[in-house]
Amino acid sequence: MSETADLFRAGLERLAGRDLGGYLDLCSEDVEVEFPFAPPGRPQRVRGREDLRRYLEPLLARAAYDEISDLVVYETDVAGTIVAEMTIGLRMGAFKW
Repeated sequence: MSETADLFRAGLERLAGRDLGGYLDLCSEDVEVEFPFAPPGRPQRVRGREDLRRYLEPLLARAAYDEISDLVVYETDVAGTIVAEMTIGLRMGAFKW
């Protein structure tokens, strides 16, 4: 596993512990995250650490990880870039995007 993949896995652990700041500390300023199954009206791609914070804060304020399963991390030819697929089960409180 690459350092990037290890950082990704560490980030998932921080998110599971509801530590958004700790998760974002592991991200570069120019982080780019895609959400291919985002609900209507929500972006499918978020660029930059602060935009990612704004995207995730309302979700993490109202949801908790139930489980992460089917995690597969693919290495790429681009340094510092991975592709990850996973299923995340969430317990939701009252939530509206």
